[in-house]
Amino acid sequence: MTPLNNSTRLISFVILIMMSNAAISQADLECCCGDPEEIEVPGGDFEFGPAPSAGGWIDYTSSMGPWDVVGGSVSHHDDGHNNLGAGNPNPSTAHVDLNGFNQGGICQDISGFELGQECTIVFFYAIHNAISTGSADLEIDGGSALSVSWDASNVGSSEWLEASYDFIPTNETMDVCFISQTSVACCGMLIDDIVIFCCQADQGDPSFVDEPEDLFLECIDDVPQEEELEAVDDCSDELLIDFEEDLFENGCMYTFERTWTVEDECGNSYAYQQIIEVVDNEDPELVSSPLDLILTCNDDVQTAIDIWVDNFGNATVVDNCEEIIVEAIYNALPEDGCFEEEVIFSFFDECGNSESESAYIVFEDDDEPEFDILPQELNIQCGENTDSLIQAWLNANGQSVITDLCQFEVSNDYDGTIDSTEWVNFIAVDMCGNVAIEGAPIKLSYDIDTVWIVGASCNPLDTGYVENLVSGVGPCDSLIIRDIRFLESDTVFLEEYECALPSMEEDTMILMNQVGCDSIIYLTRIPVSADTTDIATPTCDPDLITSDTSFLVNMFLCDSLVIETYFLTENDTILNVSYDCEILEDSISFSTLPGQICDTIVVDQILVAKNDTINIIEYACDIEDVEIFVTEIPGPICDSVFITEVYPLLSDLQYVNKETCRLEDVGYDTLYFTNQNGCDSLVIEDYIYTPLAPIRDTSYNCDILSAVLDTTTTIGDCDSTFIKVQLPASISEFQEDIATCRLAEVRNDTT
Repeated sequence: MTPLNNSTRLISFVILIMMSNAAISQADLECCCGDPEEIEVPGGDFEFGPAPSAGGWIDYTSSMGPWDVVGGSVSHHDDGHNNLGAGNPNPSTAHVDLNGFNQGGICQDISGFELGQECTIVFFYAIHNAISTGSADLEIDGGSALSVSWDASNVGSSEWLEASYDFIPTNETMDVCFISQTSVACCGMLIDDIVIFCCQADQGDPSFVDEPEDLFLECIDDVPQEEELEAVDDCSDELLIDFEEDLFENGCMYTFERTWTVEDECGNSYAYQQIIEVVDNEDPELVSSPLDLILTCNDDVQTAIDIWVDNFGNATVVDNCEEIIVEAIYNALPEDGCFEEEVIFSFFDECGNSESESAYIVFEDDDEPEFDILPQELNIQCGENTDSLIQAWLNANGQSVITDLCQFEVSNDYDGTIDSTEWVNFIAVDMCGNVAIEGAPIKLSYDIDTVWIVGASCNPLDTGYVENLVSGVGPCDSLIIRDIRFLESDTVFLEEYECALPSMEEDTMILMNQVGCDSIIYLTRIPVSADTTDIATPTCDPDLITSDTSFLVNMFLCDSLVIETYFLTENDTILNVSYDCEILEDSISFSTLPGQICDTIVVDQILVAKNDTINIIEYACDIEDVEIFVTEIPGPICDSVFITEVYPLLSDLQYVNKETCRLEDVGYDTLYFTNQNGCDSLVIEDYIYTPLAPIRDTSYNCDILSAVLDTTTTIGDCDSTFIKVQLPASISEFQEDIATCRLAEVRNDTT
């Protein structure tokens, strides 16, 4: 007996559908255990003083009746303000707007809660007609017990909606807060008719009155039907009972898991599980042992054995539970002869329990074969194919007729020799060894037999007549004359041609006739390819440009493709260009050279070539180098003339004035520079003495009464003198008035 769990689950009472527009009352609520209890919410209907004037409102920033104002301001509306209370079905009364002159909210500590209760808060809401949508939050115990948000677009003058939320108290006294989330300076979510109901939670699980015990059984047919259990609960009268059964199989072991679950109206549940195990450990019972199976030659052996095995060897076996499966094990039965074979019968039930017993298959035969017709005497003449006649007589068992119920075999004692009379015994033995013997004589009269044999040979040495005298049985001889005739071998060479053959192939076939002479056939397959010929013919006439295709078939049925294409060949033009210094203008002439297909046009063009003249300008520093000279250079066609003009380039002089604070540097300095043409440039630098003026720094000091002079000289390339002068400064006062609107910044400040 195993309880599955002992968990407890709280069940909410039945509440109205949230966001409806019908008023809720205590009579509308139903608890799963007991009756609902109302928790007082002071000022929940906002009918407290001071009451707003008719059609007016009052803004609050700290407290409003029993409610504390948080986060800004709220407005206490008369129901006639903008007619916003008209849509409330409770009916129209005063209410609160969570946005006064700015965004705000209300909170109040509510007492009377008990831990473990399940509660519902119900209120009505709408929005001010000055906005299109509004949002607000509801928190209980700082959000620990409940934290929800909602949006609304229903204007109070037309419709108020009801909201209800379930929560579980976290303290006995908790703050209930409605906070605006509508971020406008005025006009937001409207709240009215706040009520809270609570139900006592059912902490106890239901139970079963009489729980069935676990069972251990041997047969599955012994498993009882499931029971209908009775359940009780300390709170609920209506209990829901559910039953489930699972079956697990492991071979022939069965496990039934039966689970009853009961649930009360508050959702508390209890489950009980019964385990039924079924295991068959009892072997089948052999009431009577299997009997031996006696078979004779009249019986259909395999059919008789199959029926005997299916009937358990005619044994009687019973089992306590299941059907019985029989297994018969025996060796392969002999195909002939009498035998006695052990058969082991094993009787199994479905769980593998077994019982074994042996019996025997017995095949027996005590009757010998019978000669219904005795063997007959054989009389033959030499020359009447003696051996074949004797063999035929022996194969027919001397023309006797033998019968037996079982299979039997017949042999004889003829040794192959005969004089004139020979007695032959025929022995009949059946499969169980029973024997019957009867005999008859062979009587032979003498004569010579001549046999002609015509043959052939590929070897000429083997041809001719050959005589052989063969001694027969007893007094009978045979003369055999062989006529061997010559037969030649032949060789044939064949050739075949194929268009689709990738390469030449050779094949040899050897044919043998009935006398062993070979005929050799040599077959050669020669590939013949289909060919394609492209013929390109030039033409000067565009109208003759065509393509023509012809198919030719040769003697081997291989196609030959001839493609003749005419292509355009234009007249050739040759341009010869030359230059002449002796002519005054260009000239051109044309001539035609006949060709095999098209003509060739020759163009001779002679261009005027002029003498080149190049002017070169150069500079010289020496006046004696100034001149003009002409140089002529012969060319391959015309000459080139170079005219060089050399101009004078004078030296330059430049004066530069510079200042110095050093007396030793006063005077002139001369510098020479050479340019790219080799001409000198003279630069004369005149250094003039200029002493440095002293540097004066003047400042004021409030701590001295008379002037202070300080002189500093810095030694360098030129000495520098720094004069620092400090003069006394008098203290003066200045007052400035600055206006501010912030009380925290009112002060006296000195700078």
